[in-house]
Amino acid sequence: MVRLALLVGTSIFAAFLILNSAQILRENPREMIFERSVNTQATSSLSTASFTTMQEEIPSPVIEDVQGKAKATSSEAQKEVITSAPPPPLVIPPPIADARPASLAPEILNEKSRSALVNILCEATAPLRSTSGSGVIIDSRGVILTNAHIAQLFLFEDSALVSCTIRSGSPARAQWRAKLIFIPELWVKKHAEDILNSRATGTGEHDYAFLLITEALDSSPLPSFPFIPLNTDDVASVTGDPVLIAGYPAEFVGGSAARNSLHASTVFSNVKQLLTFTEDIVDVISVSGTALAQSGSSGGAFVNLYGSLVGLIVTTSIGDTTATRDLHAITPSHIQRSLLRHIGLSISAFLSSDESALKRGFLKDRDMLSKLLSDAIAARRN
Repeated sequence: MVRLALLVGTSIFAAFLILNSAQILRENPREMIFERSVNTQATSSLSTASFTTMQEEIPSPVIEDVQGKAKATSSEAQKEVITSAPPPPLVIPPPIADARPASLAPEILNEKSRSALVNILCEATAPLRSTSGSGVIIDSRGVILTNAHIAQLFLFEDSALVSCTIRSGSPARAQWRAKLIFIPELWVKKHAEDILNSRATGTGEHDYAFLLITEALDSSPLPSFPFIPLNTDDVASVTGDPVLIAGYPAEFVGGSAARNSLHASTVFSNVKQLLTFTEDIVDVISVSGTALAQSGSSGGAFVNLYGSLVGLIVTTSIGDTTATRDLHAITPSHIQRSLLRHIGLSISAFLSSDESALKRGFLKDRDMLSKLLSDAIAARRN
């Protein structure tokens, strides 16, 4: 069984929301080769790994510069001696434009990523646990992408059990209220019985959700929000690609600090592996040796050097310290395939919905999903 620790925000009471998932990754997937320019990269499987949550002292939030080396090449034209007539005019073809946008300077990428990063704090009463997690604004109207194992608590917001706020900044400060507009039915049905577990395992499949910021806590008009666009290409990243990782790690800070002095953290790393669930397509990317490989980072961002979201943080591997753990993120292409399966919309079509449609949400079976979780809680307490 594949076990990955879900990086749901550390419970305010130092407990973790747990998911137990049967192995759904291939034991021996075919090797997948992807090319960018002349470089070839391969994907591998999670099937032989074992994942859980460990503890370690966290260093202060840090930004590490990414340094790349460019190798310039040049050529000299051969000169030919002309004896009878002058040569024709030299015609230089226009340069071929690079299809990719210009990469951003590290400090600009860091600022852009932090401005779209949010902390999701859900205060809950027993038997549920208060949790802190991360999210990424992906649309100027305040659409937040986060994990299902965080957003499931929003299914209880009509009751007196849970109250959630959206926070931003460093330290995080409460700014807005939000509503759940989509959570995958497949994920809820599979993991409803795990909602009260105290430790987390899972693969991350279908583990995403969308929230919509609906009001400011101070009743001020909502702004046009800074956001990070999604790269939904099937191969948006290859091994070795630099990425900026952003989140609100909270595993080691304690309940009071998580509420009152929680800081955002960003760090640069490089893609280590490309992973798949059931097909020869990239569903998960991973990095290693980062301080964000801890609870609270769930729902955080993997951002490429062009300022696009290429991964949503979801799980971490076993490790005595964060430096020895692998951090996993599901890809926007996986999210898009899942969204198409559930409601028949691509992410771009989903985000193109008018404001009234977004506010109504895309949860036709919200009551049924809420009842699944409520019934699971009742069964566990009996």
